[in-house]
Amino acid sequence: MLLSELKSGGETFQVGIGEIRNTSRLEASELIRIAREESTDVQALQLLAAENIAGAIHLLSAVQNALNAWTGKYAISKTLDVEIILYSSAQNQINRALKTMGLQGTPESVAVVIVGDTSDIVHATDQRLVSRIGPEAEPMFSASEPRVQQIMSLFNITDDEIRSLVTGDSLQDRLEALGRCVASRISTVAIDT
Repeated sequence: MLLSELKSGGETFQVGIGEIRNTSRLEASELIRIAREESTDVQALQLLAAENIAGAIHLLSAVQNALNAWTGKYAISKTLDVEIILYSSAQNQINRALKTMGLQGTPESVAVVIVGDTSDIVHATDQRLVSRIGPEAEPMFSASEPRVQQIMSLFNITDDEIRSLVTGDSLQDRLEALGRCVASRISTVAIDT
């Protein structure tokens, strides 16, 4: 799990981002139930469709924008965890965001976002999720051609956009450039709100 400190509205938030392999083969409804049960000590806990995540920058951008909306009193949703899914999908409609980033079926892995007051609380929450769902994915959000193509399609990102940002020829370089493109799309949601 990647732990980061984000600031918004004069407040400091500890944010954990990761990917957990669903080795327990839990269905979406069971994963959502577990997230609700494990969210009592944190400000937000969101599980997302990992196959639609373009790396850590994607989720960090989504969380920062969601926190800004939350502390700035222009949030679209009533809860921070739903605000996070809105921004991670670059949508301003909850139904579309859930269709894009929500869990469905029996996912192979889940993206995890935890927002808490301390890194210890975030880490402890993550460890409880790992014990119930499966191990952390190493590396998280690994690059694959199907993932890159799916995310490009989902966010309407062109090859030209990727080429303008890519620093190398590898699949990982393309995924990192794609993450920057998605972060840009996420920022437009904040502007349009």
